[in-house]
Amino acid sequence: GAGGQQDAAGEWDEAEEEDDDDSEEREAMAAAAAAADAAVAPGDVPSNARLAAVQAANPECADCGAPRPDWASLSLGVTLCIACSGVHRSLGVSVSKVRSMVLDSWDEAGVLALEAVGNEPANAAWQARLPDGWQPLRPSAQRADRQRFIEAKYKWRGFTVPAPEDELAALVAPEAAARIVAAASASKAEGPTGGAAHEGETSSGRAARRAAAMEALAGQALVLLAARGDSPGVSRCLAWGAAPGSVGLPETAEASGGAVRPGDSAVGAAARAGHASCVAQLLLCNAAVGEAERAAAEQGGDAAVAALLA
Repeated sequence: GAGGQQDAAGEWDEAEEEDDDDSEEREAMAAAAAAADAAVAPGDVPSNARLAAVQAANPECADCGAPRPDWASLSLGVTLCIACSGVHRSLGVSVSKVRSMVLDSWDEAGVLALEAVGNEPANAAWQARLPDGWQPLRPSAQRADRQRFIEAKYKWRGFTVPAPEDELAALVAPEAAARIVAAASASKAEGPTGGAAHEGETSSGRAARRAAAMEALAGQALVLLAARGDSPGVSRCLAWGAAPGSVGLPETAEASGGAVRPGDSAVGAAARAGHASCVAQLLLCNAAVGEAERAAAEQGGDAAVAALLA
């Protein structure tokens, strides 16, 4: 409730006193916190046993490794220490939606997302490798270093690995994947050749075509994995740049064996299949709730999904 939110904000402010006391930064953090609170309306507090189990399964902060984290990012499905949670708040709710696991009220979607993902699978996607010049974040890190690391990790996706085209193509089906890649590449072509490499194309143009192709392919994989209820797979696709609102193409529907219909969004496919955890995960990443509601209604209503959307 409101009292819990005030206590949580007070605890976070106290921890931040060791860092820069700049008033403008504090005001920005407060605004981000208010936006986060508005973005995910608190519901009934779930059983303490469920949150305790999440904490036991994730005994260290996902970012710096500090022990006994008692904050979390709902949209990323990870637990955080209070210092890292402050940086997550500053990123904005489009990147990370933060809650205290002790002081704040929680709704079912947040708990489901944490249970379905967790620190290890999330870090396998978001911190797959550190580039040269980067070191793992430590619990003793200063605020500026913490901010730089966490921004690079989540905002810029700087620690992910390139989307594995072979793996995604095998998931979507090779022939369908080839058509998806060709269409996405053509949409980013610099010259009159319809996306094919040509003499006048710059290296940045080739990189843009490649990025567009992989994001499109990851988006189709996202729809398929959501339909299968694969929450860690959903996290990987989001880290590779798939849009949470990705919509299945006819090629993807054909490759799915009936699990996906043409035009299905990822959250709609998950709702129709009754995968409440994936529905929660995608809604917290700003997928459209109306699509989940329509798909769930078409299916006749899975109890867990219906409870989540109520």
